[in-house]
Amino acid sequence: MTDVATQVVGSSFAGKDASSKIYRMTPGTPLRLEREPGNKHDRNAVAVYVNRSRVGYLPATVAASVASIIDGGQHSVEAVRSRGAGLAITVTYELKSLEERNPLA
Repeated sequence: MTDVATQVVGSSFAGKDASSKIYRMTPGTPLRLEREPGNKHDRNAVAVYVNRSRVGYLPATVAASVASIIDGGQHSVEAVRSRGAGLAITVTYELKSLEERNPLA
């Protein structure tokens, strides 16, 4: 299992309440990561969601590696609100089991 501590960026573009949603979350709150390969600013863009609301993106330097992990389908990727100042999150990924990769096998 690999943990990457990072910050959510671009929350000012995600709507007026995006930053406040992250600040109000307690450490350990799950977040959803979603690839945006068609993003015109970054083909490796990975959006960060709280429930159904996009609250920002992973920084480009982190998104480049996380995007390839998500696209490869060999790892499970999770994110949670972490302890720390600002818009701190932790992205965790680990190799999926054979059953997770091939559920019909």
